[in-house]
Amino acid sequence: TAAKDISISGRLDSSGTNGGSTGGTVIVEAGDGASGNLTIAGIVDVTGGGCDVVFGCGGGGSAGLSGCTLSVPASGIVRARASDGGTLTLVGRKQVSVARTVTAAKTSLSGVDASIIIKHPTNANPSISGQISPAPNFLPLALCDHQGQDACLVPCPVCGNGTVEFPETCDQSGNTANCDGC
Repeated sequence: TAAKDISISGRLDSSGTNGGSTGGTVIVEAGDGASGNLTIAGIVDVTGGGCDVVFGCGGGGSAGLSGCTLSVPASGIVRARASDGGTLTLVGRKQVSVARTVTAAKTSLSGVDASIIIKHPTNANPSISGQISPAPNFLPLALCDHQGQDACLVPCPVCGNGTVEFPETCDQSGNTANCDGC
């Protein structure tokens, strides 16, 4: 979790490697309570293990990825594959773009595809030029305008513009300093 930008350019691996194992859980949030973008230019992997005579077949893990803009450029991969696929939730509070691969697909004929959920603002459809498998569930949401609301996205305020925008509590024109009491 970061109040500003997060860029993943290497490999963030929480995969299960033994037969019958389940992938782990990864949660990455950029712009917590502020504006910050999440770029996945590397690999986020919560893949499960293969099938084993003793332990059965593995399952994909889960990943929750969130930012003001969430971007999976041409170099990025997000996966939760296994005999039974995992669960991926992508949240772009301003925009979501996928130019490469996001997959939670099953790897065996008897397995089950899991789910990919893409949450985005109602006025900003995701930009998808890459491969997403299985087909995602798009969940357009309004922007929250006060504390305690459900089923909405927390907006990404512009710091230092002199306008208090939710969830900001103050905003001094021209001041973008962190931890200054405003």
